[in-house]
Amino acid sequence: MLADVAGKIVQIRASGLGDLIRIIILQQYEKLDDFKKRYTKYGAEKLSIERIEEEWPSWNSRWIVAQAFTAMALEAFFYDYILEKESKTQADKKSNPPKRFEYINNTYFKSTDSKFIECHNELIALNKTRNHWIHNKSAELEKYKKIQYHFSPDECICLLISVFDIFSKHDKDYVVAPVTLDILLSVQQRVKNEVEGLPPYNKPLKRD
Repeated sequence: MLADVAGKIVQIRASGLGDLIRIIILQQYEKLDDFKKRYTKYGAEKLSIERIEEEWPSWNSRWIVAQAFTAMALEAFFYDYILEKESKTQADKKSNPPKRFEYINNTYFKSTDSKFIECHNELIALNKTRNHWIHNKSAELEKYKKIQYHFSPDECICLLISVFDIFSKHDKDYVVAPVTLDILLSVQQRVKNEVEGLPPYNKPLKRD
């Protein structure tokens, strides 16, 4: 956990949140690198998932890693927040990120803003995706693929930004939220700048 001590941000309790966030950011940057290589070769041509995975074998795994580690990061963050405000016993009572987020809002923020509802719905969807991987079971192919390709690294970063933005605005003393938010916003901006900075693609499109 971070705290503002005499105007200086210091760590006062150990947490794995930073390590989890770094892994998610790495998925985003590696996805960006693959996208740039793909753009250089194919331009804006839409390729099938199978073709992408054939040429960039780690493409699909970035989704899975980002999904799992985003769920882990949020679980750690919400748990630590309740632990700091109340106790380990209370933090343990809420079994997953959506429930912890809902509890925090109902107990501390008491907001009915649509952003909370949207964020809570996304957390529920992410938790289902996380459970899909942790407790893997067979399913109809289309349903399986829908879960598999939901929450790209970009979408995971956006969800994290939404969460940390909410906490930054509703609890200005909880320093870890704005510090993490700034990092994620800079990552998002870097990706945006690099994509927008790609030169026009003038080669003829290649067809399968």
